[in-house]
Amino acid sequence: MLVVVVLAGVTYGYVLNLLLFYDDVPILSWLAQHTWADIWLQPEAGYYRPLTFVLYKFGMALPGASNRIFLHTVNLVWLFAGAALVSGVCWLCTEDARQAGVAAVLYTVFPFMSKAIPWITAMGHPMAAALVLGAVYCALRAEKTARPRWWIPSLLLTALAPFAHESGVMAGAIVGGFVILHFWGRERFERRLAFVALGLCLNVAIMGWRSSLLPLSGMRPLTLAALYPKGIFFLHGLLYPVAPVVGWLVRTWGWHDFTLLIIAAVLVLLLMAVMARKTRLWVWFGQLAWWWGCAALPAVVFFDFPALYVAPRLYVFGAAGAVLLWATLIVKVADWLPWRRLRWLALCLLTGSLVWQNASYIAKQRTLFLMLNSLYEKVLDVAADAGHYPLAFVNLPYQLAWQTQTYPLAQEGVVFVPWYTSLTNFITVNRGQVLGDIDVVVYGPVLKETDPSLLPEGEWLDVMQIYPFVRTQRTVWVTYLDEAEMALALREVGTVTETRPPPEHVPLVRYEGGPQIVAADAEWLAPDLCAATLLWRSAGPVVAEVFVHVWDANGVLVAQADGPALGGLAPLLVWQAGDEIRDVRYIQLPAGSMPPYTVQVGIYTGEGRFPAFGAAGRFLDDAATVMVIPAYGEVEAQ
Repeated sequence: MLVVVVLAGVTYGYVLNLLLFYDDVPILSWLAQHTWADIWLQPEAGYYRPLTFVLYKFGMALPGASNRIFLHTVNLVWLFAGAALVSGVCWLCTEDARQAGVAAVLYTVFPFMSKAIPWITAMGHPMAAALVLGAVYCALRAEKTARPRWWIPSLLLTALAPFAHESGVMAGAIVGGFVILHFWGRERFERRLAFVALGLCLNVAIMGWRSSLLPLSGMRPLTLAALYPKGIFFLHGLLYPVAPVVGWLVRTWGWHDFTLLIIAAVLVLLLMAVMARKTRLWVWFGQLAWWWGCAALPAVVFFDFPALYVAPRLYVFGAAGAVLLWATLIVKVADWLPWRRLRWLALCLLTGSLVWQNASYIAKQRTLFLMLNSLYEKVLDVAADAGHYPLAFVNLPYQLAWQTQTYPLAQEGVVFVPWYTSLTNFITVNRGQVLGDIDVVVYGPVLKETDPSLLPEGEWLDVMQIYPFVRTQRTVWVTYLDEAEMALALREVGTVTETRPPPEHVPLVRYEGGPQIVAADAEWLAPDLCAATLLWRSAGPVVAEVFVHVWDANGVLVAQADGPALGGLAPLLVWQAGDEIRDVRYIQLPAGSMPPYTVQVGIYTGEGRFPAFGAAGRFLDDAATVMVIPAYGEVEAQ
C-alpha cells in the first residue's frame, strides 16, 4: 500500500491547493444557508447526497483555506480507500498477490478519476465506489472466514452508499451478485441469499425514501437506438487501456470510434475466453462483468449520450470492475511466458506502461487545473482590493479544453465557473464578500485560437461596445494565454476617464492630427518584464495604429508592444475627444539585452507616420522617446 500512497501523492498532491470551483460554488452556497437537518430532509437542485453534503458542511465550517484543504484531503482518502479495498477484494477472490497489487495501482491512476478527485463536489463518485467496495469486501470476509458478523458492516455500507451518490442504489445488487457468483453451489448458500436479500431490501427502502423527497425524473426510454451509444460509452470506459489507440486512429485516419471500440471489445473478449479456458476464470470474469454492468446501469437509464460524453467521471463507480479485469489480463498474459524472471519483467513492463499512460493523461488534466487555479487566485486578489472597483474582467475563461482528445469519448476540459452561477458567487464562496460591482465580458478581437482553447465567460462585446463599457470601470483586467509557458496571465490594461478640461502643462508628445501623450512611466514586474504606462489625451477618433518600440543601451530593438490601447480593447478609431486613456503595456525583454531601455512611441497609417512633436521640436523618424527605463532594481527615471 506504500506504493499506492506515493503514487496517489505524486499524481494528485496538487489538488490540496485548488480553489472551490464548478458545482462547488452553487452547492456550497446552498449549504451555507441550510441546517444539518435540511441536508437529510431537503434535496438541492435535483441532488440528494446527504452523506457527502454532511462532509461538505463540516469542511466549510473550518476557518480560512483549511476548509478546502480538508475536503480535498477527504477526496484523496476515498481514492486510497478504494485502491486498498480493490486489492482486498481481489485477494479474497483470487488469492493472487500480484493481481491484487496491480489492481490497487491501476485504481489509483484510473484515468477518469482525473476530474472526480480534484473537484470537491464530485466526491460522491469515489466515495460511493469505496463504500460499495467495502461492502463487497466485508461480505466476502464473512463467507470466507465463516464469521457472519462481517455481514453487519457490509449491510451498513450497502445502506450508506445511496446517500453518497445516487448510483449507490446499485450497492445491494453489486454485493449480492458478487457473492452469489463466487459461492454458487457451496454450503451455507441459503444463508448467503438471506443476507443478499436483506441488502437489496435496504437499497429499495432507501430508494423509496429518496423518491419521497426527490421524485425520479429525466429517465429516457431505453430504446435500442438510445441504448447503443450509451453502451458504447461504457464499453469505452471498460476498454480504457486501448482507448488512446482508438483515439489516435480516429484523429490520424478518420476511422469511426464506435466501430473501433467494438472491434477492440471483440479482441479483448477473445483473449478473456482463451484465458478463462486455460485457467478456469469463468466465474471471476463473470463477477467483473456483473460489477461493470450494475455500475453503468443508473447512468444508462438517466442520462442521454451527450450528457455522458461530458461527464467521464461517471466511469468511477465501475472503475473497480475495469481495473480488476485488466490486472487479471496483465498477470495471466505474463504467466504464459516460460521463465520466472521473464514473467516478472513482462508484468512490470505491462503494468508500468499502463500506469505511465494513465499518469500522463492525469498530468495533462492537471495542467488545466493548475492554469485555471493560478488565474483565479489572481482574480481573488484583485477582487479583495476595494480600490479596483468598479471592476471588469475581459476574456476570463470559465473553461479550458484540449483540442486533441486522448480518449475519443471523454471530453478533456476543466470548468471553473459554469453558466448557472457567477464570478461573484465564486469569489464569495472562496474568499468572502464581494466589495463592489464586478462585470465580466468577452472581447473577441483579442482572443486567439490556442491549445488549450480558452472559453471565456460573459457577454460578447464588439469594438463599438467595448470602449463605452471600459469608460464605466475603474480598473479593467484582461486574460492572456501564454502557450509556450502553459500559463494564463491576468493583466490590468488601463482605464478611460471621460472628457476633462485639457491640462495646463505642455504634453510630453503631440501627434499632428492625432492624440497627445501627457505622461509616461514604467514599473518592473520581474527581471524580464516591465509594465509601461502611457497617459494619452484623445483629440477624437483616428483611423491609425500605435507602435511601441524598446531599444537597449546598444541601440538594438529588443522588444515591441504595438497595437491598440488597453491591451487591444481600445483602438484609436473609437477614442472620444477629451478622454484620458491610461494605457498599460507589458514589455517582455529578452535575455542578454542591455539596460537602460529607451521607449519610443509613434502613430502610423498605411501612408506613413503621424508627425510627432515634443518640447524640443519634432522627433526623428516621428518615433517619440517617452521614457528611459533603468536596469531592474534601480531607481526608475521619470
